[in-house]
Amino acid sequence: MRYLKILFVLVLLTLTFCGEDDQPKVEEDVDSPGVLQMTPADKAQNVPRDVVIEITFDEPVAHNSVESAFTLSNAGTTIVGNLLYQPLSSKLSFTPSRVLDFNTRYTVALTTDLTDTAGNAIEATHWSFTTVPETVNARYRVTFDATWSAQSHPADFPSNAHFSGLIGMTHAKDTSLFYINTPASLGIKDMAETGAKGNLTTEIQQIIDNGKGEFIISGGGVGSLPGRVSVEFDINISHPLVSITSMIAPSPDWFVAIHNLSLYKDGKWVGELTQVANSYDAGTDHGITFRASNQPTNPADNITALIDPPLGVNNVVAPLGTMTFLRIE
Repeated sequence: MRYLKILFVLVLLTLTFCGEDDQPKVEEDVDSPGVLQMTPADKAQNVPRDVVIEITFDEPVAHNSVESAFTLSNAGTTIVGNLLYQPLSSKLSFTPSRVLDFNTRYTVALTTDLTDTAGNAIEATHWSFTTVPETVNARYRVTFDATWSAQSHPADFPSNAHFSGLIGMTHAKDTSLFYINTPASLGIKDMAETGAKGNLTTEIQQIIDNGKGEFIISGGGVGSLPGRVSVEFDINISHPLVSITSMIAPSPDWFVAIHNLSLYKDGKWVGELTQVANSYDAGTDHGITFRASNQPTNPADNITALIDPPLGVNNVVAPLGTMTFLRIE
């Protein structure tokens, strides 16, 4: 019995002098969560338009903090979609509700609303990526609607009014089929005076051979007015501009043209675009009527906007027609 009492006292003393410092300690979580990996990566290019945004964290995060902390946006506009967080893998995924736009920069952002399970907030962060450009090739149909008539331009309207065959090219920004306020080339002269395409086709081919042009555009004319004609052509993102001409016939050296028009805008091919076919004086013949005899200008004047009678009224020529570019592929 004495032995039991002594044992009891020893146990009591042990319990009495055992302090809190002898107990196992639980480390307090004070570290903020971080991002281990994100897809697409920051500054990624050519990202597919149907991309799924994925973010993997370095620790589990509070599920109820995810929705208010995440955004995908473009130029301040938030993209809606389906947000999913997987606790076992600490992975967040976002699937946009629609495919993203071509060649567009998007920003992913996480705000301090996002916390780990201990309530520590993530450091606010953001990164961006750019989606793929539209296909590098396209095919168009251009339709020239010639509206020139005795009603639109009654002064000296010729009985055999017509337009010569369309001739032009697709090209880069650092070249042109012709230059305003610069003398006409032989090809432009021939086209404007007689509707001939031969020398202008040769000049276009030389531009193509030098890498500044890509495709020749050549089609029929409009034999009776009003009327229309169409021609199809290919175009590439490396040479996205188009220029097309046609002689105003009969005339000394007057022509209409679409000049240095880009069909690739804001990262995508234009679906449909209508432009007025502007009127020009080639500066190679100084005749002043539709049926004037050949009167070469030597030396030639520069190409200028056509403003004089009989087509011009108060230094303005009303449109003789439009060209509509319709993407077909």
